[in-house]
Amino acid sequence: MNIEDDILIEQFLRDQLSEEEKQFFLERIDTDDNFKKHFIFEKQLFESLNEDSWSTVENTNASEIEEYKTIFESEEIKALKEVIKQASKKKDKTSKIRIITLISGLAAAVLILITLNVFQNSPVDVDTIYNNNIELQKLPSFITRGGETDTLLIKAENLFKEKKYKEVITLLDEVLSKEKENSNVYLYKAIAHIELNEFDAAESVLDTLIKSELIDAEKGYWYKSLLYLKSKKIKEAKEELKKTVDNTFYNHKKAKKILKEL
Repeated sequence: MNIEDDILIEQFLRDQLSEEEKQFFLERIDTDDNFKKHFIFEKQLFESLNEDSWSTVENTNASEIEEYKTIFESEEIKALKEVIKQASKKKDKTSKIRIITLISGLAAAVLILITLNVFQNSPVDVDTIYNNNIELQKLPSFITRGGETDTLLIKAENLFKEKKYKEVITLLDEVLSKEKENSNVYLYKAIAHIELNEFDAAESVLDTLIKSELIDAEKGYWYKSLLYLKSKKIKEAKEELKKTVDNTFYNHKKAKKILKEL
């Protein structure tokens, strides 16, 4: 935007335009999106000088204005208010416009920094991280196994795919009463508990796997970290992920990536 537009907006906000000029101004807002966006920004900046006045432009999303209001009421923006007030009192109109334009640019920069800071410090979406990494469809299949528990395991796997997790747990408990040497049974059971939000039960199953001497016992650390993410225990999740990375356990590369996200 040029200085002429800045002057025009300031005159409109100070009610210094004639009726004809106001009509032209409003028509331009309706037809010029860039001018409208600039006007909205300048309006919020202008009105932030007056704590008793806060309004919205027609057809502007109210929730967005509330977000802008929060930003403009921040300590950083408040620190600019007195400077802007002093600049607006200058008698030399050309100097005043230059100073206000400069300060407006500075305010825009502060706004950008504040907005970036808000996004950077927003809570991590741990549910998304969990869903992206649990990979239920990639769990090892029981179909190729042999032995007397084969039928129960295949049935449990099919129920798992149907998300009938309580039935899965019942069947796997029966399997574990006969055989405790299959790490995948522990994983299926633990994940079933996690999906049911039965976090304590899932943790107990994974601890049993970790403490065992089974070849895939280290997988317990990975799934335990996902359990903690699902249950919003970020500190504990980081500890398990760090163990996985430090010891190059199962999925240690993914664990390292998640640690960076957290």
